[in-house]
Amino acid sequence: MCGVYPDADVMTAGEEISSTYEGRHVTLLASELTHAGAVVTKGLPVVFGGAVGIALKTEVAGTDLIAVDTEGIWVVDVYAQDIDGGNAVVPGDRLFIKTDTCVVSKIAYQPGYIPFGIALGNIDAGNTDTIAVKVHQDASELTVIGGVTYFGAVNIGGMATLGGGATIAGTTDLQTVIVHSSIAVAAGGTTTLSQVVDATQLPAADPTVAGQLWSNAGVITRSAG
Repeated sequence: MCGVYPDADVMTAGEEISSTYEGRHVTLLASELTHAGAVVTKGLPVVFGGAVGIALKTEVAGTDLIAVDTEGIWVVDVYAQDIDGGNAVVPGDRLFIKTDTCVVSKIAYQPGYIPFGIALGNIDAGNTDTIAVKVHQDASELTVIGGVTYFGAVNIGGMATLGGGATIAGTTDLQTVIVHSSIAVAAGGTTTLSQVVDATQLPAADPTVAGQLWSNAGVITRSAG
């Protein structure tokens, strides 16, 4: 079982587990949580699968049950950096958490980073400071098409060819494209994503780095190194 939640077919469909705050408090074993430091610590961010939250108890043993708040406004250590380096945090900025270290920053649209919440404070570029953060993860903000993850609205109407040979009909209007390393682009090859792509979060082109992806006018290239 997962935390306090039953294994398959232990309960009957329709039985209620929790109605408190729309189920925002989730209770899991400490061993099922990814966290910073040696143990799960009360008040610090945790990750479980593709979900995020704040631990409500400090772990003593891996078998401890830990309640996690998946919403709320919490004081969180935030690193004022994006993929290009130091970048000041201002109220309203979207924040992301690294799934293996639980470091919260503005680094986004990269493998290993998932949405964490919204900043409610200011941090100078490059600093790590505590600010209030509205913890919230809205899966509807992420759309996966043909192995490529898009952030924001995806409006279909022309034709776009994606990795793996997948195609969609229409002009694809993207806010930001997130290209995972698993996208089907051969070394030294290219694939067309769409007519309109804002891929500013991709690394700068460096053909000496084997397997690196970058975008040029909507065409994604994988370096042969």
